[in-house]
Amino acid sequence: MKSFFRFLKENYPAYGFYSLIESPKFQKTIPTVFTVAETEKFLASIETDSIIGIRDYCLFELIYSCGLRNSEAGNLLLDNVKLEQRLLIVNGKGRKERLVPFGGRASKALQNYIKLRALQHELRISKCRNLFTTLQGSKLSSREILFRFRYYADKAGLTGCSVHTLRHSCATHMLKGGADICMISRFLGHSSITTTQIYTHVDEQMLREAHYKYFPVNVISRT
Repeated sequence: MKSFFRFLKENYPAYGFYSLIESPKFQKTIPTVFTVAETEKFLASIETDSIIGIRDYCLFELIYSCGLRNSEAGNLLLDNVKLEQRLLIVNGKGRKERLVPFGGRASKALQNYIKLRALQHELRISKCRNLFTTLQGSKLSSREILFRFRYYADKAGLTGCSVHTLRHSCATHMLKGGADICMISRFLGHSSITTTQIYTHVDEQMLREAHYKYFPVNVISRT
């Protein structure tokens, strides 16, 4: 539709009716986030006594700790993992590449999974270079990742959430921990800081605490 009106504007400027038509404005909704306790509950619901469990724990730990999109996690290659430097090379939206650090827990999960993955692929003679794969040795799709997420979310008793909730939670927890909004924007691979600023509206408890601590009337009433 946008392209059609652009065509009219460029080829039939005399009519000018297009100036009377406004583009619809969509209000950005505040994303759903897990508390730290809910995130831990979700990850704890993944039993790591099988190759699938070890893979899934590594997958969702990485999505949370690195703030990855579903597609970014699914598209990760073995070569994108730099274990010694604790860095991921992530190919994001618009084929933009970024470096994302990960911590000790994610590093341990990656090491455990990559060892088992190597054995699994050796037995099946799979040449797939994707980090996260099925038992048959093919790439784990976004749909399969979503299916696995829903399974564990139901198991943990968490509702109204999606894979993206882990990414939103990562950003919100970083913000609450004191991270700079510009740094979070780079970390998430946002093209504009405007996209990241939605997280400043997420944590109501953080806002209440700030209001209680800094609003003059509250300060006076405590003295």
